[in-house]
Amino acid sequence: MNTPYAIALSAALAAAHAADPSASSVVPAASAAHATSAPSKVGWLNETLRAKDPSMSAWNFGAFSWTRYEIKENGGFSGAASAADFRTDIDNDNSYLLQKLLLRAAYTGDGFEVFIQGRHSSVTGDDRSSSGNGILRVTTNGVVTASGPSGGGSSPESDGPIDLQQAHLILGKASVSPLSLKVGRQEIILGEHRLVGPLPWNNVQRQWDAARLRWQEPSFSIDAWSSMLVMPRDNAFNSSNPDEIFSGLQLTTKAIPTLWSEFYLLSRNVGRDANSGDKGLTPAPFRPPEAQDLYTAGIYLKNSTNDWTRLDFGAQAYYQFGNFADAREAGGNGPRREHRAWATVISSGYTWKEASFSPRLGMEYAYATGDSNPVDGKHGTFVHLYPTGHPFYGYADYLSLQNLHNLRLRSSAAITPRLKLQLEGQFNWLATTHDNFYNVAGLPRGGMGEQPTAERGTGYGINPDAGSYVGTEIDLLASWQVTRFIALEAAWCHFFTGRYIRDSLARSGSQDGDYVYVQTQWNF
Repeated sequence: MNTPYAIALSAALAAAHAADPSASSVVPAASAAHATSAPSKVGWLNETLRAKDPSMSAWNFGAFSWTRYEIKENGGFSGAASAADFRTDIDNDNSYLLQKLLLRAAYTGDGFEVFIQGRHSSVTGDDRSSSGNGILRVTTNGVVTASGPSGGGSSPESDGPIDLQQAHLILGKASVSPLSLKVGRQEIILGEHRLVGPLPWNNVQRQWDAARLRWQEPSFSIDAWSSMLVMPRDNAFNSSNPDEIFSGLQLTTKAIPTLWSEFYLLSRNVGRDANSGDKGLTPAPFRPPEAQDLYTAGIYLKNSTNDWTRLDFGAQAYYQFGNFADAREAGGNGPRREHRAWATVISSGYTWKEASFSPRLGMEYAYATGDSNPVDGKHGTFVHLYPTGHPFYGYADYLSLQNLHNLRLRSSAAITPRLKLQLEGQFNWLATTHDNFYNVAGLPRGGMGEQPTAERGTGYGINPDAGSYVGTEIDLLASWQVTRFIALEAAWCHFFTGRYIRDSLARSGSQDGDYVYVQTQWNF
């Protein structure tokens, strides 16, 4: 991990201020998406206290809670057990009840702010809780040989009974100095969460022990940070992993007319010991990745909502370089291969705001490279870092931005001011069939070697003769804002398997997948 790139970037980075929506006056609307745990001052408790005593405006008390019931049929495991997705010869159904509670307390003084947020995350009935984190042992060619270790882990949705989600100190006052510092446990958000986000859709959220500096001007801000990812440990206090360092530089500006722009230089440095001992039992998507030194240069553009009232559009592009050691090779001790990969996303939409129901139509296209030659000693699969992948590639969460062509068609309508309906279609292809089909956590289904002819059709793996079309997902969602502080949401999703899945499971049998959820949430 101590490469010249890491030395140079680490020397350039220092502690920093958070990238959450409440931390800056220069924040695009897209950054608020999924930011359910952001330190919002909106809520019943804050409003009640301030109405009685105006001096309470310096304090921020509140709670956010949700209960969600999920039903997954024929797939939807986030760990290596996703190798069982869509098979007919394995029990791959799962249903469970999620409960999450976030409690916050904050105080803003003269030139400083203290913020503390606790989290309770529990799950009832999740099959992943009794199957060793959903670990499914496979051979290098993707053939299932055994499941387990039984009971060796916990659900990625459980982290009880209570843990620390955020605890940080902010030093600095914009009216006095453009420089501020944020240090402690915090969340990091870049753009719309597609590459880096706290994963608020999950019952257990992502966070970092970090230090972040910000230089804030009216038209731009510059952030620099260095951090360690926190690993959830069910029924134990969560601690950060010193063998997984995430650092970055970010320039945010409104200098380009009518656009919101973010520019990144990111570094993820993971040592050989990142997965050693009990750390290797951490459930996906929080399990430490393979040994690597990855550097990502990127740009995120989004139209300004103040200048474009009906049309919305955006573009993203990322280029990666460095080295990558595949965990499936030599028991995780394989060579660090040269890494070169890239990804891009473009999106657009139009809302008829004056029409009845304010209908909106939109389209997104996302592409991420795959490794077109797994035996050339190089690694060409784009690595999606720390995304909030839901719902960009389907609400059912079968895919990630790795070895992927994704076309997303979107539509929505406001039936009433409080009731909204959404209908979406997702169309997915592998960028290359010389690489794997990656799950929502970025883990490959199957081995890294090309499947022998005799084993093709028995499971996922690298099969260049398979079709590249993965499948189509249809998502129907309804959301009802019951009151300012209470919301209900429900969704039905169906995944129609494509030729790639049918070819991969031709001998074991394949079937479509379904996902249903019902959710209630409260903001106190």
